[in-house]
Formats: sequence, C-alpha cells, structure tokens
Amino acid sequence: MRGRLPTARLDLLIESIAFGLLYYYEVKRPPVPVLQMLRQPPHGLEQDLDFCPVLPYGEAVYVRLLNGQGVVFVNPALPPPRQRYVSAREMLSGLYGGPRGRALGFDPLPHQWRAQASDYFARCLLMPKAFMPRGTNSATAAELAELFGVPMNVAKIRVTELDGRVPDS
Repeated sequence: MRGRLPTARLDLLIESIAFGLLYYYEVKRPPVPVLQMLRQPPHGLEQDLDFCPVLPYGEAVYVRLLNGQGVVFVNPALPPPRQRYVSAREMLSGLYGGPRGRALGFDPLPHQWRAQASDYFARCLLMPKAFMPRGTNSATAAELAELFGVPMNVAKIRVTELDGRVPDS
C-alpha cells in the first residue's frame, strides 16, 4: 500500500532507515529494543541520539541541547507500549535532522510532513513487515499489540498499511 507519505521516495527512505537500524542492532524478532537503541546509538550518531525518561508533561520530545547532544525525553508515567512508540517516533528527528543525517544527504523534512513521517517511522521500526507472524490475517490487534509491544491503535494502523485490512480488536 503506497501513499502513506506524500512521496513514495520518502516512504522508501523512512523504511530503509528503520531497516538499517534493525540490521545494525541485529534485531531478529519483536519486540524491537527501541529504548536500548536510543541509549546505545550506532557509531557516528552518539551526538544525535540519547534517551532520558524524565519529561514531566506531554509524551515525548526530541531536543538538541546546548552542547550539541540530541536527546529524546519521554514521560515515564506513560504505559510502556506508549513510551516505546513515542520514543521511536521522536528518534527520527535525531536520525534525519541531525548533523549526521544532513551529512548523509537527507533533504530537510518539510514541517508539514514531520508528524506523519515520524509516526510512519515508528510503525516501520517497531512493527517491521518481516516480523509479522504468518497468518496475520487472523491475528487480532490486541495480539499484535502485545507481540510487538505497541499501543493497540498503532497495531491496527500498521496492519492496515501492510495488508489493507482492519484487524479485530
């Protein structure tokens, strides 16, 4: 299903970034260790990614500190599946918009596409197509949410993206 983002090229780029992280961290099955990925970023991205669970309001935010360090701040009061999802969503800001992303030639992400791109990235990273269980057509959203460690609404959206159906709750 194409058209999740305004251009197929951006879809492919975001899917490739997610795949590259899964490959780098040698993730073979769900759940994807997104918080560990933020705490131990790939070589060359240490200044762009870090994790800090101390946000007292909201869900999550990516901030570049005065010393140049990029950090994903997350509200520790969120349920773990939501923490994982919003952390992955904010991770794209550091990967795509940081100095390393610019050095790799990533075009600036237009502001109007950022939220949509970040949500899509989080779904691709946390629920990769390759990790979907066989017989997904019969899996409920609750089963997939549990397996992948994501909120149920995220599982529903991802299944719809991948095979066009809306899973039962």
